[in-house]
Amino acid sequence: MRLLPNEEFAYRRVVIDRPLRTRFELTEENVRRLTTEAPFRNVFGRETLAESLGLLTGSSWATRNKALGVLRAAVRNGGETWPTTAGFQNAVSRLLRVPDPDGEIQKNGREIEADPALSESVDLPAHRNPEDHLRDEVRPRHPDAWIDPSKIRTGYEISLTHFFVAHINSDFDSLRRFARLETVKVTLSGDETGGSGWRHLNIQDLHDVDSAAALTEAPESRTAPMTLCRGGDLVGWPGNWRLLPPNFGEAVTSMFVLHPIEGRGRLLCEWLNSRPENPHSVRMTHRKLMDIQVPVDLLDDEIENCIEAVQESRRKIQAAASNTLPNVFSGNQTDIRRLRDEIRSAASEAGLVADLMRPVEDPVGRAEWTYPFHIASLARRYRISTHPAEQKDGLLKLGEGIARVLGILALSELIADQGGFTAALRGGQLRTGATFGTWTTIISRFADGPAAPRLPDLARLCDVGGIRDALAAIKRLRNSTHHSHGVRATHEIEKDVETLEPHVISAITTANWLAANPWDWVERCEYLDESSYRIVGLTLRGSHPSWEPFDRLSTSPLRPNRIYVNGAGGNPVDLWPLAVVSLCSRCHTRELFLLNQCQDETLILRSLEEHELEVTYPLPMPHE
Repeated sequence: MRLLPNEEFAYRRVVIDRPLRTRFELTEENVRRLTTEAPFRNVFGRETLAESLGLLTGSSWATRNKALGVLRAAVRNGGETWPTTAGFQNAVSRLLRVPDPDGEIQKNGREIEADPALSESVDLPAHRNPEDHLRDEVRPRHPDAWIDPSKIRTGYEISLTHFFVAHINSDFDSLRRFARLETVKVTLSGDETGGSGWRHLNIQDLHDVDSAAALTEAPESRTAPMTLCRGGDLVGWPGNWRLLPPNFGEAVTSMFVLHPIEGRGRLLCEWLNSRPENPHSVRMTHRKLMDIQVPVDLLDDEIENCIEAVQESRRKIQAAASNTLPNVFSGNQTDIRRLRDEIRSAASEAGLVADLMRPVEDPVGRAEWTYPFHIASLARRYRISTHPAEQKDGLLKLGEGIARVLGILALSELIADQGGFTAALRGGQLRTGATFGTWTTIISRFADGPAAPRLPDLARLCDVGGIRDALAAIKRLRNSTHHSHGVRATHEIEKDVETLEPHVISAITTANWLAANPWDWVERCEYLDESSYRIVGLTLRGSHPSWEPFDRLSTSPLRPNRIYVNGAGGNPVDLWPLAVVSLCSRCHTRELFLLNQCQDETLILRSLEEHELEVTYPLPMPHE
């Protein structure tokens, strides 16, 4: 329980004014009003002024004095008297003025006249000095803005910020620190074609239009001012936001418009979209919006780039889905028999799409399609298993396979850090044959070792509560159930599978970066010129034994018959002698062999088929 003083709930509503700027025009409508309405008709309604006013119709003046001076001269030239009262002259100037952002500042006596269309109401915490807000937040954009103390009002409100509970381990700060609420208002006015000239961004077009040019024109009949938005702005409502493309152009909208600070728009968009507005809550206001708490520790370039990749992939999926399985009646087919055939064909295609979507929805399916071959093959074995005993064995082998692949990568970093595959690294359990515990030990050793691995994603092995915890849970379940004595009932094994599967799925999803770091086996490297080489080989990705061929250019040579993983800056990391592709002497098939045992200078590697390959790899020379 927290006790809060009354001041915590207080706020001050401050009106920020900006000067009214206008030019002065004599239009046909103005002439009509001057000649027919009070108090103008007694002066301008005389027949002697009709010709003079007709000649001046369409004229425009930059200042009030010039406009009044021309009209005064026209009246006197027509033999009439020009009233000298301030009230009459003010009435004429108000009739003629037209809002113009570059126009003359208007005054009432000695005081500057505020433009109602540009006035902005802001709710500030009671402890916040309005003048500090004006200086820090408003004057950098609008140097001529001011605050009228007579318009300040004090109110009280229970803000949701007081009840915010962080669900992630991060420091938080309000949205106003990372984005500026756009307050530039546009008052729609018609042109000679009858339109407003502004493109209108409404909620229906928010996620479908990439350019303001594709929007419809804003209706002139809309009297309420609208907010200006442009490329790079964050536009939307609570729970429904979009970061407009950089080349979007300019439009007007009735939605909230935020201008992200320091290029953090994608993260802010993702965060705001994760917080849908409660339909039972009070209406969202500018102050409530800017009070939304944002995780400070995630606002950096790395996370911004990651979210950009996520949102781009999401956009591609949505674009593909919009063209897949259209409405069966959207075509022009009129024959009922052919229409039946088309519907049956669509149903068949729907089944195909469902199969294609399975790897997207299922982590095991994604691993089978996109992870390095060793993990992908074990994922497939688990997926096609049917008996509970097979499923349990498949899960345990898949978990150990993930540990083995990560352990191979971690060991390659330890070898690079220590200047070679030393006797100390070859010792321990590697002498008798690697087990699940061997690889988790190597991973832990790596986590306490090199600070900047050649493979940047490998640094995630150091995260607390990440992949290491998932592997440890699998290992504990393996040790507590895998060696049970006697025949176990099917329902007991099914329970083991139910307990084990979430941990294996967690390990797969936590290590999903493996899919973005494929293992490439180089078959040959061809010299083209001093800085260009042609690399031909196979990508060891997915569960299919016929690996995918590649043929690409490289600025540096790579050794044939080696497996490489892309490291920092695109520099390949050589996995020799820990991972080898070789033609198996027993099955005469090309297989992937991973390190399993070290016997001094002889390394024994093993494939998924339990076939072995011996490799001689000398110990590094001791340093003198």
